[in-house]
Amino acid sequence: MNMTANTRPGVRSRLMAAGLALVLVAIAGPAGAQVGRSNEPISVNADSLEVIQSQRVAIYRGNVEAIQGPNRIRAQEITVLFRPRAGAQGDASTLGAGFGEAERLTAVGNVIYATPTEQASGDRAVYEVATDTITMTGVVTVVQGENVIRGCELVVQQTAGRATMKACGPDRSAPTGRVRSVFVPGTERQP
Repeated sequence: MNMTANTRPGVRSRLMAAGLALVLVAIAGPAGAQVGRSNEPISVNADSLEVIQSQRVAIYRGNVEAIQGPNRIRAQEITVLFRPRAGAQGDASTLGAGFGEAERLTAVGNVIYATPTEQASGDRAVYEVATDTITMTGVVTVVQGENVIRGCELVVQQTAGRATMKACGPDRSAPTGRVRSVFVPGTERQP
């Protein structure tokens, strides 16, 4: 389902902006990407979209892909939770009428975020808007050129400019139980 063709313009822009917020911040901290908040159009495609008015939630399901310019996020499901809109009367007949700004974005199922120079992957990613924090879990891999970092939990505190990768425990696929990094000398980041 291409969301841009099936919802009111105001709701469409809020959902797309919220969905892409995860895209824009998912890797900027750990890999140092120079990704900014772009004004380029956002395209969100999925097999289905469910909006639950009473819970202020939009759920994209099935082969979800959000694209803005050269940046993309793919997952099996992306859920956007919205804050209540200040002063909204809660008119249940108007889709999204009580939705304010995005509060939390959750992507699950083979989550991949890619820019032209970097890629991060994991099983689940959550962006908390209030704290500007992204947490990616599962077997997490961050790749920039030939440089690779692997662990099981990546926490990016955008405002603080801090990223932490935690090691996998004995029940995960990384056999060492340690964060693994490979840095290739002479490889440079693209601006």
